[in-house]
Amino acid sequence: RRHSAIPPQPTPDTEKYLEVEEAAALIEFVRHRQRHHANPYIYEIIMVLLYTGARIDEVMSMRPDQIDFAAGTIMIEGSKNASSKSRRVPLWPPLRQCLADFFATHRPQAWPYLFPVRAKGSTLIWRKRRGIYGTISRLAEEAGIKKPNGPVTHHWLRHTFSAARLSSVQLNPMGQLVPVPPETVRLELGHALGGEARALEKVYSHAH
Repeated sequence: RRHSAIPPQPTPDTEKYLEVEEAAALIEFVRHRQRHHANPYIYEIIMVLLYTGARIDEVMSMRPDQIDFAAGTIMIEGSKNASSKSRRVPLWPPLRQCLADFFATHRPQAWPYLFPVRAKGSTLIWRKRRGIYGTISRLAEEAGIKKPNGPVTHHWLRHTFSAARLSSVQLNPMGQLVPVPPETVRLELGHALGGEARALEKVYSHAH
């Protein structure tokens, strides 16, 4: 008796990230497409996701006063989930320029949230996260980014950030270039101590 071929097994979650060239292509595509898109802030949202590794809830509930241009940092407030910790992360140059342009154009300082959905009278309403899920997948597909292990989602951007950080280097106190330690990336991702933290390098170090 002949058996049918065994279907391919799902690709491990650790491989759900974008290569540097793919991330750059997505950014460039969305930047040029933004003015024609229903979400007027999708470019800035994707930039924050890619350059901070923040969770989608953390980005969509972000307030303008969490961006500190003087200190060169972003304060990311963790959710009520015990595994999500508040932290201050670097405002990397590409993201700094993106948000500086955003503040200069839209002047969101008085808004309750950084990325509102629409004006209702004089009140700006927060854009709910559920509308972002499919948007990122569609934009990635339109940008020509096709991955064998499923559509690109917001979580892929978090994985992309962590993979890039774990494959980069920094100066130690002796002036030597050394790999960025997993502990630094754990703190930037807002992981709590425990099993999730111990598994960080295994789960997120895709480039190793």
